Amino acid sequence: MLLAFSVMLGSSPVVDLLGMAAGHTYYFLEDVYPQLSEKRDPTTGAVLTPGRRLLKTPNAIKALFPQRDATVPDPGTTHLRTRAWMRTRSPHILACVMDNFILQVL
Repeated sequence: MLLAFSVMLGSSPVVDLLGMAAGHTYYFLEDVYPQLSEKRDPTTGAVLTPGRRLLKTPNAIKALFPQRDATVPDPGTTHLRTRAWMRTRSPHILACVMDNFILQVL
């Protein structure tokens, strides 16, 4: 759809087609191929060895963003807690949303 719109506006479709090819290649190498190459137990379906990942993040990029341990809260309780917190804490909706965002980030 966007390719057709781009062509109707007079631009070359080559750049859009290259972008589509790059995106589909990345998706295949990052998501599809690792699942295809993993070894599974035929009886239980449990993963015996993880799939091969062909794309790796360079160490220079990893050094820029130190790895942190993250805890993911239970979505059900977080939603209820956040709603109650938003109703009771701040009368101004923008302040409420910003405070909630800060709490979620921390």
